[in-house]
Amino acid sequence: MGDDAADGECGEPARDERNELPRRHPAASLLRPGAAARDGLRRHRRHHRPRGQPQLRRPGRHVRRPRPPPELVDAGRPGPLRGVRREARQAVRRVQAVPRPRGEREADPQREHRRRGWPGGGLRRLPALAERPGADGRGADRRPAVLPELRAELARQGPRAGAAPADPRRRPRAGRVSRRHRAQPRRLVRRVRREAEPGALPRSRRSRSRLVNVSFSILDLSPICEGGDAAHALRNTIDLARHAEQWGYRRYWLAEHHNMPGIASAATAVVIGAVGAATSTIRVGSGGIMLPNHAPLVVAEQFGTLESLFPGRVDLGIGRAPGTDPTTAAALRRHADVDADEFPRELTELMTYFRPPQPGQRIEAVPGAGLGVPIYILGSSLFGAQVAATFGLPYAFASHFAPADMMPALALYRSQFRPSDQLPRPYVMLGVNVFAADTVEQARRTFTSVQQAFVRLRRGQPSRLPPPVDDVEKLLTPAEQAMLSKALSVSFIGTPDTVRRGLEQFVAKTSADELIVVSQIYDHQARLRSYELTAKVRDELERTAPIICGGGSG
Repeated sequence: MGDDAADGECGEPARDERNELPRRHPAASLLRPGAAARDGLRRHRRHHRPRGQPQLRRPGRHVRRPRPPPELVDAGRPGPLRGVRREARQAVRRVQAVPRPRGEREADPQREHRRRGWPGGGLRRLPALAERPGADGRGADRRPAVLPELRAELARQGPRAGAAPADPRRRPRAGRVSRRHRAQPRRLVRRVRREAEPGALPRSRRSRSRLVNVSFSILDLSPICEGGDAAHALRNTIDLARHAEQWGYRRYWLAEHHNMPGIASAATAVVIGAVGAATSTIRVGSGGIMLPNHAPLVVAEQFGTLESLFPGRVDLGIGRAPGTDPTTAAALRRHADVDADEFPRELTELMTYFRPPQPGQRIEAVPGAGLGVPIYILGSSLFGAQVAATFGLPYAFASHFAPADMMPALALYRSQFRPSDQLPRPYVMLGVNVFAADTVEQARRTFTSVQQAFVRLRRGQPSRLPPPVDDVEKLLTPAEQAMLSKALSVSFIGTPDTVRRGLEQFVAKTSADELIVVSQIYDHQARLRSYELTAKVRDELERTAPIICGGGSG
């Protein structure tokens, strides 16, 4: 029943409803049904894609020929007969050469590609497809559809520079296409989708703004040096804040730490008030207040008072770490239980106190209500990044001592960011250790103080900031040296040129909007010199970088 069955299935020459061609093709008579045809069918299915499926292949792979039409499926598949597949492909080309109706030609991305002078015809291999109803209204036309935003981008860019307009009457050459032409549409799709994200800048503007519009700020821990006391450390803090204002730093933050013999800024709000009174233009704030240690209402009242004293200059950085050891944290909170879910609720309550009072609201922060003190989220993990993105707040990452999760946290923050009244787009602040000096030897020697203090803290023996030494490696074990190389990897040590090159690479890698400079240096004059040289590095970056694009926060 071989030949009769084949004729019975394809005897009546049915008409193709789309292009009005006979469904039975002369090439079908060359195909032998039976076992050989079934074997050929299996081989064909294994090596050929289904009809209408988009060709999504990696750059460098050749483009396969299209699959024969369904007429050939009914009559069997190519068997071992020599030349059958070649004749079937020629038949397919004759079918495809028939012009389609005008409406379909206008929506054809291949025709659009040639009309605009783009070579290669690569738009037919776009990964993004759209199913459109067929001409008869019943089937689905699976030809690639050009994305609206992609069409607008093509119209904006126009023909590629140096490319001669292609002849619209000439059919694009089948077979191999250059790798550049294959990859170009995919890059364009990725660019269009990336720029469609909330708060994203175009690629050209982002690439120009790597080193421009990057603000420099200071995080001061008020270090208590060996041989000194807290009063001396606080006087040095006020003196450094005055110099920072002269050197053009954007903000001056202080951190909250408790039961630490080497840090004098435990009463952070009080020290912020002293710094604000000693300066006039630089922003002052916390970097940060550990919210689990305080009632949100108390924090709102404290920073509402600071905002009333120094209007438009106060920042409130919020963190959820204890800022001390577990025993001291229990003494601060009066309980040892810490719930991670409590932090978002406390943050929501704190933000409510800074908004204008609502009718029926029984508790208000006075002062604080309606002042809108800007809030920043501090963190060193993915949790802080998610909180900052959810609430639409700026995110300050503690990369100066915990850089392990920096890149994943930044990616999470930028991808999940939701615009808010305070911030329309993501804003990233990164902590960096900078030890700048006139010579490399001086800079490396000043860095040994923070190395010693960090190791002592990890040993459970916190101390005051020790003086620098010449051979710090002799004081450390190999494990401690490896720990320091990871924890303090975001450190830039050397002359201004060395620091500048390091900061350029760091900003290009992270696309940071602001750098918070930390310099824990034993000698106060050397510390002032380091911040002065860092400010000169910032000025050099601003002079050599292109035009500023983008904005900031606060």
